[in-house]
Amino acid sequence: MVEVAMEGIGLEACTAPDAEAAGAAAEPPIPIHSTPPQAPAAAVPPEPAAVDAPGAAMSPLVVRVRFALSGALLLEAPMRPEQCVQDLEDLVAERAGFVRRPQLIFEDRLLAGPLPLAKALRRQADPTAALPSPPAESAAGGADIAEVFAVVRPQLVVVTGSADRTARVWDAEKGHCQHELLGHGGRLSSVSVSPDRAQVLTTSLDRTERAWSMSTGECESTTSVQTGFVSAASFSPDRALAVTGSADFAAKVWDRKTGQCVSRLWGHSRMVNAAAFSPDGLYIATASSDMTARVWDPATGRCLHVLRGHNSEVLSLAFSPDASLLATGASDGAAKVWGVSDGAPRASLHGHTAAIMSVCFAP
Repeated sequence: MVEVAMEGIGLEACTAPDAEAAGAAAEPPIPIHSTPPQAPAAAVPPEPAAVDAPGAAMSPLVVRVRFALSGALLLEAPMRPEQCVQDLEDLVAERAGFVRRPQLIFEDRLLAGPLPLAKALRRQADPTAALPSPPAESAAGGADIAEVFAVVRPQLVVVTGSADRTARVWDAEKGHCQHELLGHGGRLSSVSVSPDRAQVLTTSLDRTERAWSMSTGECESTTSVQTGFVSAASFSPDRALAVTGSADFAAKVWDRKTGQCVSRLWGHSRMVNAAAFSPDGLYIATASSDMTARVWDPATGRCLHVLRGHNSEVLSLAFSPDASLLATGASDGAAKVWGVSDGAPRASLHGHTAAIMSVCFAP
């Protein structure tokens, strides 16, 4: 939450005269005089306050920026009312170390970047009115307080894995490489980002998976996970676990803190090409070259459903955002949609003429 303390901006409410009422008023009786009567002077409506007139005297603003969740103070700095919302966004981003500007919201309105603060922080019901009356705990000098919410937009990043044995973390908007992840001894087979954006998980033909810090690019753990090369890996939603698939026909579930294998998922008869946790963490799905996909209980390692119906290697899979459906793609160009709870087929998607290497649901 951003608290903006306003010290006498000088915004005054004004009301326009009621033209119809003035026109409908009864004319006074004409008195009898020896001289012609003089017409009454027309009422002159008051001029509205020139709140935006150039050179209008406006006191500086005292800006208090607080974390939205904890309420902890981030900064307190003076600003001028003629400065725009973008100036406030830049100040918050610079002082707080945000990569992107925060979005500011006032009274359910998104504040526009070029809009002057004096205009942006007016009340919506009366655009010429001053800010609300100060609450019990107001700024020094009895200044008015306006509550503005700051929504911090996370930096957009892309993570790539290459046959050159490295992974890279990129700024998706500027195209800059932020980190080069060095350490694998073979080409990379998959990359995955934890739901909290704290870590990158990579797998390689060197039969290891590595966890890297998203912020520093440092390798935080290395695990030799299978007897065959590692083909895929995915975090659980809480980042406590990871699942890996391998050329040794098995998938394994790993405790991220201890690096220990907590569950082995046996059942496929050929290489496991893809493995993923469901968004709610209640299921794991695997896809294999044995032409099947499987749904597992990550807590017990028990296979819940064997999804049969493809006529070639199953190469890719993805859960729907609500974890109710699973999509699979195969090397013969066919894709299928399955129910997660019952393992029943829901739809067959035909049209591709070559292998389906990746599938996903729209968020």
